This record gives sequence, structure tokens and C-alpha cells, in this order.
Amino acid sequence: MLKYMKHTTFNWKICGHENIVDFLGSSIANNNMSQAYLFYGQSGLGKYFMAKEFGKAVLCNDNFKPCQKCTSCQQIEKGGHFDFFELKRIADEETGKLKRDISMEQVRDLISKLKQGSLLGGHKVAIINGAQYLNINGANALLKTLEEPTLKTVIILIVDDISRIPKTVVSRCQPIKFLPVSIKKIESYLIQLGAEKDEAKILSRISNGLPGKAIDFYYNADLRNDYLKDVNNFLALISMPLSQRWKIVNEILSGNADGEIVFDNFLCLARDLLLINNSNETSASNFNFLEKESAIASQQDEKTIEKIIENIKFAKLALRQNISFKNALENLIINL
Repeated sequence: MLKYMKHTTFNWKICGHENIVDFLGSSIANNNMSQAYLFYGQSGLGKYFMAKEFGKAVLCNDNFKPCQKCTSCQQIEKGGHFDFFELKRIADEETGKLKRDISMEQVRDLISKLKQGSLLGGHKVAIINGAQYLNINGANALLKTLEEPTLKTVIILIVDDISRIPKTVVSRCQPIKFLPVSIKKIESYLIQLGAEKDEAKILSRISNGLPGKAIDFYYNADLRNDYLKDVNNFLALISMPLSQRWKIVNEILSGNADGEIVFDNFLCLARDLLLINNSNETSASNFNFLEKESAIASQQDEKTIEKIIENIKFAKLALRQNISFKNALENLIINL
């Protein structure tokens, strides 16, 4: 719990990122908020949750911000606040899959809402989640709003990689970088949520410093099962000859897997192999698979594992360049 000035208290239920909480809380208490922020850092760090808590605190009328109980806080939680807006990629009506980008029409609609007066005479808050997916026209339209912002408006852009945002947009925002959180802090946070100690230990380790990922694992059994599938698939793929790998590839592709998540999980396992190869197995994330990983690591030299890591990173990059998951995965499998 943090206190600012004389009558303002903040209690954001954030795992780690204390310096960011302190900075944003102070800006609210002293009424010197920027009109645009850019939250950046890898996926799973809790950027969206921070943005939402910040937005709640900006709009909350209680001295205990956010109180989570007032009409404003409740409306934001239910998605019905007149002065709080969220923008992200939407699903295609025909395929059900997320569209390639955030459209110009979506941005125009947001700008129109921000230009209208606040219903309660206070601030308006907008979160653009996955701002790297803004198309060129949408980014240009947003830039005009950032250059000539509406009074009492706070816009928060959320991205995984700041290089994926036009520099002109970055220059108009207050950039805030999110870094990984210590395993101990994540473990403690999960226990506060109700996790058993052993469960918290496992989930905090496989989250690799990403509190958002750990929390998702805790609440979502399907996500944990998907992760276990990725672990077993990777350990099997790297252990067998190329001719035998295609059955597993087809199983991965027949599901509804998120390619970037699959590659992130593969990358985590490959880094474990490198740690084990360098006699640093105590730092491995997947310590409950240590025996299997150690057997594989003993058959690989350091350069081979480093090459595998580079190939997985290349596969992730291919997805961002609109290469299909199928093509990126097949290319990776050939080069494992």
C-alpha cells in the first residue's frame, strides 16, 4: 500500500513493478499525468493489468484508489464505463480468428469518443492493447490525436516490442519499460492468491519472470495443459530424427495453438538445455522435467543448443512478418 500527499492512498494489486506503481501513483496524486503513455516489454509481464489499474485509479473518486467498490470501478470491471475505452484487434466474423491489424475505423471511433466531453466532467482513459497492430492509417490518425490531445485525456499504448511502433508515435508518449519480476516475488504473489506452496513454486519458475503468465497458469487449467503439451512435444522433437518429427508437427497444427506462445515455450526449454549443459541446472525453469532435459542436454554440445535457440527466435520473427505458423514451424523442425 502506497501513500501520496495527504489524502490519497493507492493499493494496486500488482505483482512486482513497484517503481512503476510508485511513478504512476505519484502522477495521479500530484495531478501531473502525461496525456499518453507507452507500456512496453515482453508479453506476460502484466502491462495490461497495470494499465487497467492505472485507469481505474484515474477515474476513481475515492481517496483509496482504486477502491474497486465505487460505481466507476465496477463499471470498468464490467466493461460499461462511459469514460473508459479499450481498443484491440477484433475477431473476424467468418473465421473467428483475430484480424491482422487494428483498423482505421476502430481508431476513428476511439478518437470520436475521446473528443466528446466526459460524462462526469473528469478524465477519459483509453487503452490500446497490442498497439503494434495499428495499421499505417490508424497509426497516423492516432498520431494527430497525440499531437493535439484532448484535455483531461489519458491514452495508454501497450506493446511487446517498442521497435514495432512508429518512432513518431513513440516520441509523443511517456515510455515505461516493464522488466521481468523475481521468481520469489511471483511465488509469494501466487500463494497470496491461494496457490499451494509447491504449485506456486512450479508456476513461478515456468513463468520465467512473467507474473501475468504465472497468474494465467494459476487460473487456467487449459493453459497449463497446453504448456505441458508444448514441453513434451519439444523434448520429443529434439530427441528424434527428422523423418519421425512430422507426426508431432501435424498434431500441433491440428490444434488451435497460438504460434508465438508455442515458440516462447520451446525457447524456455531450449534455454534450460543450455543452462544444464553449462552445469547450471538449478536455474532451469522446468525443474520438474530436469531428468528428461538432462538426458537430452548430455547429447548436445553448447553450439548446437545455441543454434536451436537462434532458430526458435527466427521462427518467432517470421510470425511477426506474417509468415504462417505452419511454415514457420515446419522450417524450425527441419533445423532443430
